[in-house]
Amino acid sequence: MRRFRLLSVLSATFFVLVAGCVAPAAGSEQSDAAYQPEASRAYSERHGIPYYDTDPYQYPYHPCVEIPPDVIEALGHDPASGERDTLGRPNAGWRTCTWTNRDPWFSVSIASTSYTLADWRANAEYHEFETSTIHERPALQARWAKDTADSCHIAIPAAPGMAMMTFSTGSSRNKPPAGQTSCSMATHYLSDFEPYLPAAFGHGDLSE
Repeated sequence: MRRFRLLSVLSATFFVLVAGCVAPAAGSEQSDAAYQPEASRAYSERHGIPYYDTDPYQYPYHPCVEIPPDVIEALGHDPASGERDTLGRPNAGWRTCTWTNRDPWFSVSIASTSYTLADWRANAEYHEFETSTIHERPALQARWAKDTADSCHIAIPAAPGMAMMTFSTGSSRNKPPAGQTSCSMATHYLSDFEPYLPAAFGHGDLSE
C-alpha cells in the first residue's frame, strides 16, 4: 500500500494529496492497463502539459482538457478559469483542475491520480469515511482530520487509479452555498463530471 500525505498547494485554502514517485509493479493492473508512458508523453506534448518520465502518473488524461466547457459553465464557472495543476506543473502521481467561486467563496478541484481508493483508505490522516454510489461506480467520501476549513473529498475508481473531487470553503469563516454541505457539493460536482472521467479497471476496495 502506498502512503500519501497532504500538501498545501498555492495557498492554505486548497489541498492536494500527493505521494512520492512509486513505479507500478511489473505485471500489476496499472502496468498492464494504465501505465502508458508513450501515450502519456504524446498527450502531454499535444496539450502543453509538462512531462516527467519519473512520474508514476503515466496515463493520457487530464481533467482540465477532457471535461467539456458546457459542463463547467452549467456549474457556474468560466471554463477558461480552470487552474491546471500547481502553477501549470503536475504533482507526481496527480493531474488536477481547480475552479474558485467568489460569492460565496469556495474552491472545487477534480483530480485524476495513479493512487487508489485502497491507498486513500489506508491514510490515517483521513476520517469519517463513508461509501456511496455515483453513476454505478462505488464512491468513497472522507474528511482530512487536520482541516480547519469546511472541506470534503469524494472519490471513485477511474484509470489509472481513482478520480477525486474536493470541495473546500478555504476557511472556517466561509460556508457552503445555502442549503448545501461541503460533501453534498463535492458529490454534485463529481456526479456531473463522472461521464467525462476515465473508465474504471475495477471497482476499487471500499472495505474497512
